[in-house]
Amino acid sequence: MKQRLIMWLAVVAGVALVLAVAWAAILWTRPEPIRIAFANSLSGPSAPAGTESLVATQLAIDEVNAKGGVNGRLIELVLFDDASDPAVARANAQAIADSPCVAVLGHYLSSASLAAAPVYKDARIPALTGSAAADDLTSTQ
Repeated sequence: MKQRLIMWLAVVAGVALVLAVAWAAILWTRPEPIRIAFANSLSGPSAPAGTESLVATQLAIDEVNAKGGVNGRLIELVLFDDASDPAVARANAQAIADSPCVAVLGHYLSSASLAAAPVYKDARIPALTGSAAADDLTSTQ
């Protein structure tokens, strides 16, 4: 009886070990997501517009991810709230430059975009805004 119990425990431990190794292999082979920064006014005076933009962006990303992502890699949106403040936008731009994000969607306000633009340019990170319209944003200087 005792020998049977030991055998049963060995089988259970073996199965658990095989499952743990299989799970680890799946996690190690899963490709890293494509991280895109969403830098927008999620608080402050322009928060309603920033939040609306976030919802629309997340819907589009969810649609792409539901189809398998881009070349098998899911897209992950990383949020940065600029609080409708150019100083915060510039600080967030540096945090984005130091992160694994490969692009930026935002900012809502031209003043925030202008404050962040030099950091993105220096870090060679593409930034796309759907609302900021200052002429200086497209200058080649």
